[in-house]
Amino acid sequence: MTALAAAALLLTSAGCTSDSETSDAGSGTPSASASASAGASSPSASGSASSSPSSTGPSASAGATESSGSTATPSATSTSGAIAEGFPTDLIPLLPGSTALTTSFEETSTLFTASLSGKTDSSAEEILAFYAKTFSAQGFTPADPEVQDPATVQQFVRSGGDDTANVTVVSRDGSFFYTASINTLPESAK
Repeated sequence: MTALAAAALLLTSAGCTSDSETSDAGSGTPSASASASAGASSPSASGSASSSPSSTGPSASAGATESSGSTATPSATSTSGAIAEGFPTDLIPLLPGSTALTTSFEETSTLFTASLSGKTDSSAEEILAFYAKTFSAQGFTPADPEVQDPATVQQFVRSGGDDTANVTVVSRDGSFFYTASINTLPESAK
């Protein structure tokens, strides 16, 4: 997920943007709805299901589509208000003391992507430190955090840039909302 897509997803989760302000990371064009922004968390998720953080419905599994030139069938799963069944918490654990807002993950023959959004009373520095430790333990190299008002974003890379991770944090009404995401080659996610 690009930092811009992570920020759009996080801002949408925090209620900081209207539907017309979010953008689809894949095209750079305005999205029709906030759920399109949430779907941007997995760039290759052409059929990813998503719902807003205030929804309480069960997890949704997107319809499978076949990617061109591939016989593998991608699968995408997302949920709101809880961690989706099968979500890779070993790769992206929930920050202790925080509440999961949304999770999504997808694997195709060429990409594994996962995203977790949460809300916490922990500071932005504590959130970034937790995920820096988590991703560094997985072999990622952190970049310096950047303030992209109103968000703070930190990016991580490994495998010469083939694998990336991002953490985006936004403060709102005394709480911090964050999204941690990872995009890897499928064999790197195992």
